[in-house]
Amino acid sequence: MKQDTGTIIGVEGQVVEVNFSGQQPAADEVVVVEEADKARMVVYATAGENPIRQAPSMTAGGQGGRYYCVALERVETLTRGMTVERTNEGMKFPVGRELLGRAVNVFGEPEDGDGEMRTLERWLTKKPASPYDSQAIIEKVMPTGIKVLDFFVPMSWGGKMGLFGGAGVGKTMLLREMLHNLVGETGSTRSTRGTPKSAGATGQAKGMESTGSTEGDPSAAGRRTGARRTQDDHVERGRQADLMSLSRLSSEGSEDARVEGDRLDGQKTVSVYAGVGERSREGQELYAALKESGALPGVAFILGEMGHNSARRFMTAFAAVTLAEYLRDAMKKNVLFFMDNMFRFAQAGNELSTLMNTIPSEDGYQATLESEMASLHERLSSNADAVISSVEAIYVPSDDLLDQGVQAVFPYLDSMVILSRDVYQQGLLPAVDILRSTSSSLDPELVGEKHYETALEARRVLKEAERLSRIVSLVGEAELAPSDQLLYQRAQKLRNFMTQRFFVSGGDGSAPRLPIETLVDDVADLLKGKYDTVSAEKFLYIGTLKEIVPKAQGGSLVTARVERASY
Repeated sequence: MKQDTGTIIGVEGQVVEVNFSGQQPAADEVVVVEEADKARMVVYATAGENPIRQAPSMTAGGQGGRYYCVALERVETLTRGMTVERTNEGMKFPVGRELLGRAVNVFGEPEDGDGEMRTLERWLTKKPASPYDSQAIIEKVMPTGIKVLDFFVPMSWGGKMGLFGGAGVGKTMLLREMLHNLVGETGSTRSTRGTPKSAGATGQAKGMESTGSTEGDPSAAGRRTGARRTQDDHVERGRQADLMSLSRLSSEGSEDARVEGDRLDGQKTVSVYAGVGERSREGQELYAALKESGALPGVAFILGEMGHNSARRFMTAFAAVTLAEYLRDAMKKNVLFFMDNMFRFAQAGNELSTLMNTIPSEDGYQATLESEMASLHERLSSNADAVISSVEAIYVPSDDLLDQGVQAVFPYLDSMVILSRDVYQQGLLPAVDILRSTSSSLDPELVGEKHYETALEARRVLKEAERLSRIVSLVGEAELAPSDQLLYQRAQKLRNFMTQRFFVSGGDGSAPRLPIETLVDDVADLLKGKYDTVSAEKFLYIGTLKEIVPKAQGGSLVTARVERASY
């Protein structure tokens, strides 16, 4: 037998046990079964006598042995005794601008029926994160176009936001609306700027004078990006190719967003959507919606739906991150990374671990859960050339936020949005639990003093109203003291004002996306009592409070008729 081959000695689910008689394979190395239509597998862990299996060394060498491999394709054709051939290389994913506007699987093969595509490069899907001193922090808030998030749970460019919730509370809908708002109806966005800070110990970014961040502003719906300026021939060629493939985009300038010395002036933002373990219907609906709106050319879909085996679902997340890194590093594009669903990624790793009979850790999850989460999230970082901003939907089993699969995601997030079933049942959509949702970006240095102080006061009012609601449920609102009644009613109006119609839910999409400054002013006016004479129902599903106008006669306040959103 050749030194670079092995023999299948067992198959259980998607896990194939292989005995290598020669050199030991490297971790994450791809091996192929020629007798089974070149079925591809990835070396995952050793299968020795020790029940706690450790991953093999990244450097091949020494004598072989028994190893667990995860099959990325169907295992029905695999049998004991088949020969497994090593490729001496890790799993690679095809990258390139050709993937923008396409839907592919974990191998980069088209899933959208639009024909084959030609890519020139293939990057390793499993590799270390960027060096710590090369990463940068962007001090600029990202407007999402969703009122409750922009005001209470802001997200910064290059940050990570998690959408936590049980089944059927609107995680995917919220993520889809954010993608629609941020990518834009035409696939182009207005540029804004932030100040990068190095993540190194000294806090000084290398090349600070010539670095920056460029991202889309979803508040400028329908506005198109300006002319592209480049720093080298490579970037120029890439941008010219983009302009040819996205010929419908115009070149209106963005003079108000320019900053002298910004290397990324006028750069278009692109998006990567990773569908991991979710319904294929949801990915298809999002693909069709973006195609209809004209935003599809700026979005790449990497799909590993729930119908696929656990190995493909697990590797799909790493393939999507690989493409995001390519867009950031090779094409100098700012990337909006969307993942639906991060919990399914953890679940896929747990399924593989169970098939290998490894000793489970907390809540029955794999002992390697934390390291798997780290290997994925730490690669979603920003540098001096471009940023990766990520939004992740995280399913919460049994609405239990203490589940270990959910807890493993928390350390990597800057903003945590908690979706509540109780709020959803009240018809307040998006069903965000404001008091449980948090963001490290709600900082006066980032959002400004007025926004920060107004948000704190709004939270205080909502918190006090939550206490009063227990009294109201027992004796009624009329029994409250006048000052408490006023506070309770303002809290109701504030919560109703945070409701919003979603474009992707099939609504008319006519409600404008408010600039954050206008939103802050509206909330401040509400808390000061400017709208105390208006009933709480008038605040449901409106845009700005300017929609509430005084009658010509009578002096009372009314609001225009607003249809409830269809979710």
